[in-house]
Amino acid sequence: AVVPGCCPFAVCCAHTHLPEPAMACVDKLLIQGIRSFSPQAIQTIEFYKPLTLIVGENGAGKTTIIECLRFATSSELPPNAKKNHSFVHDPKLAGQAEVRAKIALKFHTVTGKEVTATQLLRMSLHESGKL
Repeated sequence: AVVPGCCPFAVCCAHTHLPEPAMACVDKLLIQGIRSFSPQAIQTIEFYKPLTLIVGENGAGKTTIIECLRFATSSELPPNAKKNHSFVHDPKLAGQAEVRAKIALKFHTVTGKEVTATQLLRMSLHESGKL
């Protein structure tokens, strides 16, 4: 637990009275063309201090948000997505021959430097209509 104002530090860890360790801070996540997120529009999720809750109905995209955070930071696809299949929005559902997807993560490093990490993906239909 964090106890504000219990010691000379602005915020300290309860019972230890030590300042909180410096941490990177996630500011925004932009998602376009990933799973249920439309390839035609960029959706922006803002993260707030000290906590952001992700709440929604089944199928609303909560897990996709977490998977996008992971992909933006590590380039690792979710375990159930092979070669972008089922991760990038399906071109057949979009009525397009190709879907371009984008994940952009804006964050501050421990030194306060603002950084944006961007991952671009695409999924195309072959002439046979297969992915």
